[in-house]
Amino acid sequence: MHGGGRMLEEDAIRRNRLFAELTDANDAEEVAIRWREYLEGMLSFPFTAKSTYSGSVTVTGLSRRDLCKHEMHVSVERNGGRLDVPLSSIKTVDASESTVKAVSDWHCWVKKGYRFGF
Repeated sequence: MHGGGRMLEEDAIRRNRLFAELTDANDAEEVAIRWREYLEGMLSFPFTAKSTYSGSVTVTGLSRRDLCKHEMHVSVERNGGRLDVPLSSIKTVDASESTVKAVSDWHCWVKKGYRFGF
């Protein structure tokens, strides 16, 4: 399959995966809960990433739930300090396959303009 066809196939697979995760969410809060559950099951911590806010970082976990009401955030360590940054600002560098997939899924969801807020 050529590049464009493969991208469409991967996009369809992603859509189906996310639909299965989010299909029974009735409101923004439930969408946030489903996303958190999905990410908790897929992300393997710690992993190395680059953040548009703070450069090279080690991602150590999902941020507190109260920081994830409008967008998913992750806790990162850099130069001995800890910071919470939006997951959309993270690009994986050294991470498991499931982590790369989950971060990519989040980026795709945000890029398509989907949001939640409660």
